[in-house]
Amino acid sequence: MALIRDMSSVPGKAGLSIRRKAGGSCCMAFGNNAVKIVSILMALFFTVSPLMAEEMEEEWYLEKTIIDIKFVGLDHVNINDLKPIVGEFVGKNFTKDIFYEIDQKLYELEYFNDIQLVEVPGDEDKTTVILEYHVEEKPIVADIRLTGHKAVTRNEILDNVQTKRGDFENRVMVREDEIAIKSFYIEKGFTEAAVSSRIEKDDEKNVIIVYFDIDEGFKTTIKEILFSGNDFVTDNTLRGELVSKKQDFFHNGVFKENNLADDKIKILDYYNKKGYIDAEVERVEKTVEQNEEKSRSYLILTFYIKEGEQFLFGDVTFEGNNIFPTEDLKKLIKQKPGKVFNKVQWEMDVQAIRSFYADSGYIHNSVSERPEKDDTNKIISYTISIIEKDRAHIENILIVGNDKTKDYVIERELPFEVGDIFSAEKIRQGIFNLYNLQYFSNIQPQPMPGSNEGLMDLIINVEEMSWADFKMGLAFSGTEFPISGQFGWSDRNFLGLGVEVGIDLEASPIKQGLALRYQDNYLFGKGWGGGLKFSLYHSLIQNAFQDIAPPLFTDKDIPDPFTSEEEYTDAIREGIDTNELSLMEYDSLDIELGANTSIYFRTLLGKFGISTSFTTNASYVWYDSKKYRHYNKTVRENLEQWNFINTWGNTLSWDTRDIFYNPESGFYLAQSFIFSGFWGKRNYTKTISKAEAFVTLFDIPVSEDFDFKTVLALHASASFMLDPWFGLMDNYEATEREKLWIDGMNVARGWPFRRNGEALLDFSLELRHPLVKQLLWWTWFFDAASMWDNRDEADFSILDNYLFSFGAGLRVIMPGLPIRLYFCQRFRFEDDRVIWEQGEIPLFDPLSLRFVVAITQPGFF
Repeated sequence: MALIRDMSSVPGKAGLSIRRKAGGSCCMAFGNNAVKIVSILMALFFTVSPLMAEEMEEEWYLEKTIIDIKFVGLDHVNINDLKPIVGEFVGKNFTKDIFYEIDQKLYELEYFNDIQLVEVPGDEDKTTVILEYHVEEKPIVADIRLTGHKAVTRNEILDNVQTKRGDFENRVMVREDEIAIKSFYIEKGFTEAAVSSRIEKDDEKNVIIVYFDIDEGFKTTIKEILFSGNDFVTDNTLRGELVSKKQDFFHNGVFKENNLADDKIKILDYYNKKGYIDAEVERVEKTVEQNEEKSRSYLILTFYIKEGEQFLFGDVTFEGNNIFPTEDLKKLIKQKPGKVFNKVQWEMDVQAIRSFYADSGYIHNSVSERPEKDDTNKIISYTISIIEKDRAHIENILIVGNDKTKDYVIERELPFEVGDIFSAEKIRQGIFNLYNLQYFSNIQPQPMPGSNEGLMDLIINVEEMSWADFKMGLAFSGTEFPISGQFGWSDRNFLGLGVEVGIDLEASPIKQGLALRYQDNYLFGKGWGGGLKFSLYHSLIQNAFQDIAPPLFTDKDIPDPFTSEEEYTDAIREGIDTNELSLMEYDSLDIELGANTSIYFRTLLGKFGISTSFTTNASYVWYDSKKYRHYNKTVRENLEQWNFINTWGNTLSWDTRDIFYNPESGFYLAQSFIFSGFWGKRNYTKTISKAEAFVTLFDIPVSEDFDFKTVLALHASASFMLDPWFGLMDNYEATEREKLWIDGMNVARGWPFRRNGEALLDFSLELRHPLVKQLLWWTWFFDAASMWDNRDEADFSILDNYLFSFGAGLRVIMPGLPIRLYFCQRFRFEDDRVIWEQGEIPLFDPLSLRFVVAITQPGFF
């Protein structure tokens, strides 16, 4: 569009005449020159005035209502992609500003080479306007073709290319793709690869074909890594520090130019840790040997090192510190006078001092270090200079990104409020608290200067994730009714109020029912939690033990086909084996109502918790007593009558974990007591002692979004079934459903399910590595567990009594989807000999693996 137009192109504008009023004079007699000048000016005036009037007529469309916007010349572009961009202007009055705004939006799409606007009257009186855009589309990419690639596949290369089929021509992007392909080849070890691009256009179809011509060159592998000038340390030690590795059985030896910078840092870090603070990597020499037959280049790297002298640590002095005494600051220094100076550790010590101040609110302090080298005695000392300023206080707390979660739900998890000291440690703890809610996928604190010096605003940016968990599925079994269905729904943050509600429905051949639950961890706005649960289930208990063949037992719970307690105990140790004639099934109807409450105290030493719950269960059992006799006396007494089972549980806990569902540091200690009875059936006491610890062994940043780290996780628990407590309960009474068990998923992974235990010891060690942070982790594990059916005979000191397993697998870290996939190798000891248990997946003799799918609750597993 041209708002200023060439009037010579307007029809009817040739041979314009100028009319004057009759009897008038054009000018006065000011002399010949003056007359000429005035005559010219008058002629110009009378000539331009009609043209200006005509121009105004040509701009009739200005301030007219836009009733439609059309496009002419579209071929590849879909009109539906343009309507959202220009649709907002329909109904507005057309102005020059609107013209420029639409023009900019259309060109920003990068769909068109040229755009011309024609204003079309919307009616006969020209009171409205239709904007008709005549466009010339850019050609689109019909195909991307590669030449010269042999060592890598087409798909591998195209994964690194931004240009895609159907894109509009973008030569800048094609050039970026050239660089990306070359970088990809360099990462693969083709250090001399060359990439060029070219474009072929089909004008008739308005399409282009993009070619990437590749000269791969030879793949370069590292044949040898040598060092020169290293008298203090051996070549092998330095090779172990490098990222680059020579080709051998364990390494492919691919040379990557970018790794050289990391290698230099690794070498210097090693020397700096050993006191060689002046060490340098002077240069790296690359010697290339080419093998034409194998189309390979072999590289010899030689690092030339200047070690310098080894320094000892002298001492550290402080200046400017008035807030904290020197003695307190010196405790943060791990370096010891007279020892070899470790520069890497020293940098961590200085950072610890900065953090020490920041944790107390002194975030504006300046901490600088000044070295003092004694080159004669090879001693280095430091003076740490501190410029202390007043504590910073929080002026405002702003929460951004919580579209659904109420502000108070977030604020109550923060261990600080407006007016408090700006403590870096408390802010970190607050972030951990928010992650533990499992409401947010990302949380970023952003401190900002406040209105005055010493005041800080804290902006907490959150990204909400889905709180609702749906569980639906169908399963097949070998019964007459082969299909079972499950449905579950829960919302961990119902309506953004910070409460959890849920419902579970199940319909299968062996279990049908529903469960409702409600949990609020901040009753009445206080740090006091409470919840309710109601469930109604019918269950068909299959493969239950019975005692119908003589001898019949009453006081002892001993199933067929065993005729004595000793015989039954021995069978338990060996893995109980019975026959179908000794098994039965029975129906059970259970109605349960439970309530729980808890309170937690957050302190500098961690979070201390006290929780209690009370559950009452009405149970009704039925089976054909003429055909079957359950081996357990309690179940027999439940036959065709209602029994009430009352359970009171109590737990004390101490928790310092950072994120409870996937911790990387801290520990968890808990002691639980479960009392059953209180004028009901199932009289027993169960104790569960648990200890867990988590340590990040190392954490190496790899990219902006990923760190390579290893977390060591340790778990130990001891559980016992004991006689009832208090005089309110009768003698000990419990069924296999209340007793302890080894489930093979969380306890002794890979082993078959075992129940009916009265004493259980469980250990586990794991090494965890993140694959996708907060989503997927890889785990190596080692388990050991020992269970006894008679607590009085439990002897956990004998190795033969343990079930062992080790293996690896995946941990899915998602709220509502705690799935674990493991490959397990089982073994046990028998008379000091290792007995390898067989699995379904043969590995190599004598090892064979079992595949385990575990569904767990948040916590250690």
